[in-house]
Amino acid sequence: MLDPEARKARTLTALTQMCLNGSRQRPLILELEDLHWIDPSSDEYLTALVERMAGAPLLVLATYRPGYRPTWIDRSYVTQIALQPLTSQDSLRVVQTVLQTVALGAALVPQLLTKADGNPFFLEELARTVVEQGANAPFPTVPDTVQAVLLARIDRLPATAKRLLQTSAVIGKDVALPLLQAVTDVPEEAMHRDLGHLQAAEFLYETYVHAAPVYTFKHVLTQEVTYQSLVHRARQQYHERIAQVLEARFPEVAETQPELLAQHYTEAEQGAPAIPYWQRAGQRAVERSANSEAVSHFTTGLEILQSLPATPERARQELALQLALGTSLRMVKGHTAPELESRYTRAYELSQQVGESRQQFSALMSLWRLSINRARIPQACELAEQCVALAQHGPDPELLQDAHRMLGESLFFHGQPVLARTHLAQGIALYDAQQGRVRAFSSGIEPGVICLSFLASTLWQLGYPDQALTKSQEALTLAQESSHAYSLVFALNHTSVLYGWRREVQLAQERAKAVTKLASEHGFIQFLQKERFWKDWTLARQEPDESSEEFIPQDLSTWRAIASELELPHRLAMLADTYGNKGQVELWLHAVDEGLTFIHKNAVCHFEAELYRLKGALLMRQAIERAGTVIASSEILGMTEAKGGGAPQISSLRTEAEGCFRQALDIARRQQAKSLELRAAVSLSRLWQQQGNKVPARQMLQEIYGWFTEGFDTPDLQEAKALLETLQ
Repeated sequence: MLDPEARKARTLTALTQMCLNGSRQRPLILELEDLHWIDPSSDEYLTALVERMAGAPLLVLATYRPGYRPTWIDRSYVTQIALQPLTSQDSLRVVQTVLQTVALGAALVPQLLTKADGNPFFLEELARTVVEQGANAPFPTVPDTVQAVLLARIDRLPATAKRLLQTSAVIGKDVALPLLQAVTDVPEEAMHRDLGHLQAAEFLYETYVHAAPVYTFKHVLTQEVTYQSLVHRARQQYHERIAQVLEARFPEVAETQPELLAQHYTEAEQGAPAIPYWQRAGQRAVERSANSEAVSHFTTGLEILQSLPATPERARQELALQLALGTSLRMVKGHTAPELESRYTRAYELSQQVGESRQQFSALMSLWRLSINRARIPQACELAEQCVALAQHGPDPELLQDAHRMLGESLFFHGQPVLARTHLAQGIALYDAQQGRVRAFSSGIEPGVICLSFLASTLWQLGYPDQALTKSQEALTLAQESSHAYSLVFALNHTSVLYGWRREVQLAQERAKAVTKLASEHGFIQFLQKERFWKDWTLARQEPDESSEEFIPQDLSTWRAIASELELPHRLAMLADTYGNKGQVELWLHAVDEGLTFIHKNAVCHFEAELYRLKGALLMRQAIERAGTVIASSEILGMTEAKGGGAPQISSLRTEAEGCFRQALDIARRQQAKSLELRAAVSLSRLWQQQGNKVPARQMLQEIYGWFTEGFDTPDLQEAKALLETLQ
């Protein structure tokens, strides 16, 4: 049987699919009450539904209290209606409906209506008070608040019924009869008598779930007032009793809903038994990709842990919670969130105290992940090498697989694709598919998906675009089979990047849309801007007159705010490749120069050759524009005067551009990055062709073009082939 959170997630997902199928479905009304109490995962699903429901045959009706504001309230197809209090006439009808057999005194009616002030629940509770007191009972005053009315009604209950209602209030808004019986030990006959009394008084009403009766409070305020009617010590005792009964007699609940036991033990101020359940609750939330709830559960566990004496066991528990919390925070707030460093540093300190190699590895791996996403590549390489050394001394192939993958990824960004390929291949060789699926839900991502995705990127750089696409598709298939949301977003993102490198615009954009959709549904903040980037790139290619100024701030602060700095060289290279052929050349030269400064500072070298090539292309563009200005000026001023001021500068720009192309070629050859070497060779050959040096241009380009054995349908190789034909 699915636990409530899983049922809710599945239901909302099904509703989303049903509602967004357009005219093929019948119109649907979705009603949601008390939206102010919505949990983060449900809120994400609802937001995703509302964002995409325009034009769908769907009406969503939601109620919430003042003070709550849905994120989607400003959409043009959303209408907000403030519910007004009942009129005096409608209020009287409510009272008369409840008091059908009771005659009201003339003075009492205005008191009821005035006190309730149009609140239907308050009116009902006031009227029931009259019913319970009897028509002839003295009723000198009307309570001032609905809470006071409820408390008075609870106090008038028979003692056994009152205790049963109070026990139910501690259990929760929905109370399963088997649990209530186990907690109270009340004989069955007495139980049914008191439950009948509570239903007749409309405190509870009965529902059924899989044939097991469940009693639900008519209003959450009724539960709250009943709960508060217990003194603090009594509430603690009830919570402890409920947790113990759930643990001993309902193991399936303890397994599927550990947050219930965690909450009851916490309210009972029993921290030691509560902490493992908070940890299990957090892990189950991770398994459902409900990372916001996971952060809350792990954080609560850590807070409670601080109240316990400092012992080796406490250190072990804190280490496990810190590592788990870091993983969930990374999903919710991004890979470079400021709070991650303190969490991971603390985890590493604890791992050294506890002395467990696996957890020490996990802490090192977390610090590595933070370093690489903050573009601290030398530090990332060092941490990855430590992980390889640690894993080689242990019997666990999973750790060694992770270590090789980490080192391979680090070396890829460091501009060493040959070594990167070796370590990534070792990681794949050690990969176990069955364990990989399990680890996806415990560590936050399927390890095989990462290995295959980065191997695809590495193969493209090494000059194997078709093999790269094959590995990328394998990563995507593996992610889909794992049914793990974050792994799927990760694989889709890498696929979109690969299509971009292959210069296949439409396919890159399609994958980016899928990335944004999933990221929005699950709150993966670091992926939410992917579609915007590829949309910018697509627009730039489709609209040649579009200004580039809006797409890149001169200090790159916007990109740094929304994405890992690790992506800057790649993003700059992709956009500069397109926008550099338009206006705003000086703006893009500035951006590319800043990108190169960033590369030299952080040793993020995987796209260094491409940025130098693009700088050369931008300089050539600038030279062409200035040459055009000189020619235009010559018509007015005379050719000699115009050339005297502009020709040397144009020649200097072309010389500088050639230097950039040569540097790009040297870097690509040193890295053995054949795809980037081909691009640099095409740019340099074209420049030499313009200068009349066709023979060396053809020899250089033919050498690198002849090396390739695949990918001849990609734009890069087609462009190279076309240029070779003109050099014959």
